[in-house]
Amino acid sequence: MPFRAIHAETRVDHILWEATSDETVDAWRKLGQRQLLRCPTCGGAMRVRAGSVYTKHFAHFHRVDCPADNDTPELRAARMALYLWLRPKVEARGGTATIEDWVPESGLPRPIDVHVRFEDGKPGIAVWLHDRQLGPEKREQLEQVMKSLHTTPRWVFTERMHRPVEKKKDRVNLSTLERDRMEASRFDALGPGEGTLHYLVEGNAKMRTYRGLKLIHAPGTFSGLVREDPLEDVLLTRKGALLHPGELEALKAWETEREALRMEAEARSKREAAERARRWEKLNQKPLSHRASAGLPRVSTFGAQQSPRSAFITSPQQKVGPRPGDEAECSVCGRVRRWVARNGATGEVKCPDCVGKVPPRKRDS
Repeated sequence: MPFRAIHAETRVDHILWEATSDETVDAWRKLGQRQLLRCPTCGGAMRVRAGSVYTKHFAHFHRVDCPADNDTPELRAARMALYLWLRPKVEARGGTATIEDWVPESGLPRPIDVHVRFEDGKPGIAVWLHDRQLGPEKREQLEQVMKSLHTTPRWVFTERMHRPVEKKKDRVNLSTLERDRMEASRFDALGPGEGTLHYLVEGNAKMRTYRGLKLIHAPGTFSGLVREDPLEDVLLTRKGALLHPGELEALKAWETEREALRMEAEARSKREAAERARRWEKLNQKPLSHRASAGLPRVSTFGAQQSPRSAFITSPQQKVGPRPGDEAECSVCGRVRRWVARNGATGEVKCPDCVGKVPPRKRDS
């Protein structure tokens, strides 16, 4: 039940839907009787079906094996809703939106639901509707074909695929296909996790979007920020992103708040570092400078670590010996070298080679 047919001579697209006037329907009916309407997928002759029972559409004159004939009524209705929504937005940017666009020899199982192209040479947008499950091999093949067509795929699910959790508006049960089709978006920052999905709901009149999806119950129950608006109010970016009213403003407000928190944390970190440096200066540098100005001997920092308080304690039996860095006679080997350890009580020093050794006089005793 395609909505699109091509004039065999002029190659002009004819889109047949409920709002098509009766005069136009009659004119196209005559074209079909003359077999001037052709299927864009298989090229077969088509005729107009516009009775009171079925939705207005085109049909093949003869039963043929055409990929366009395998679509469900739900898929066709959702496709037309997306086309009517996208067409004015795309044309306002100087682009074209084609419904049921068949790409020969591409390997696609059916026509692209809505194919958006622009004249600037940048990648187009292929809106693909999912109304049934799809195996992993077919999913991978579909993605590879989209890449080869120099187009950006945008996955949208029909209402039949939507399985929200009852009494939990922010939760949804996702199949393997849906989990595989989650797209990363900058607007995921507004939700608890990462991943975006779009659904057409309420008879294709509204679009329901889940942002920042997060797994809460394995294998397929997710929660996220939910946005639902009339389809006509949803926006389309040049790269094909679908935006709900107010989302951009909410994201900018969130980014502003995050930047303010970052700057506040950075300032707090600097204040804490300055306070630590001030305390260290007070506990270490000031006492040492006071001790040096008073002419008191410095305490060696070699060996066991000493507390700041130990630097002020001097024993009456302490002897002032050579200062650090001076050369003196080693109490062990007797050589005159720069000393590295000194006995505070006797004033004896040791060179680097004799640290830990006992002087001869103590060894003999």
